[in-house]
Amino acid sequence: MHTRRMMALLAAASVLAALSGCSDKGEEDPKTSPTSEASSSASTSAEPARPDPPHRPSSRPPDRLITLHSTVSFHLPDTVEWATYGDKSLSVVAETTDVPDGAEDYVHVDATEFPRIDDDLAAMAESERTSQGKRRQIPLKTTGYRTIGGVRGFVLEGRSAKGQYYEWGALNAKNVLTTVCFIVPDGLDVADWVEPVLASLQWQ
Repeated sequence: MHTRRMMALLAAASVLAALSGCSDKGEEDPKTSPTSEASSSASTSAEPARPDPPHRPSSRPPDRLITLHSTVSFHLPDTVEWATYGDKSLSVVAETTDVPDGAEDYVHVDATEFPRIDDDLAAMAESERTSQGKRRQIPLKTTGYRTIGGVRGFVLEGRSAKGQYYEWGALNAKNVLTTVCFIVPDGLDVADWVEPVLASLQWQ
């Protein structure tokens, strides 16, 4: 009799243990359940990324660097578009028709280098005045001397049907004469074109 009672108690205990295990599995905390974590992760990953701000290109034309073969480089004014010819050669030409309303024709800039035997700046200025005056059909005058980039040079000026003419020329340590010439239409200020170029000039 005692043995049968013990067996009944053991059986009842086994049933209660089994029921307790089922109850624990069924009452899983929703805060830590895999379904809850997956839902939170999906919600986070679904959030769209902010797009990068759009690139706005500059409205200013690119700066135009001009380089002669062996003597100087300089920058053309970057407020207009330029057509250039012969960059990095012994003679470079740049022109623009992008001029303010009311101005006629175009702005012309050219730079040239060539060797010289003498080093007399006054004599070179006179020779250049004569040869350029004939070639361009412009009466020119030597109006003074000015130092650009640490090198003293001469200035020639004149006027023609195409506009105002300005030239600066100087001799470097290797006795190579470099000239930078401008033709600016009437109605435009010569200094607006000459000064930025000469201020940017760098000797090689």
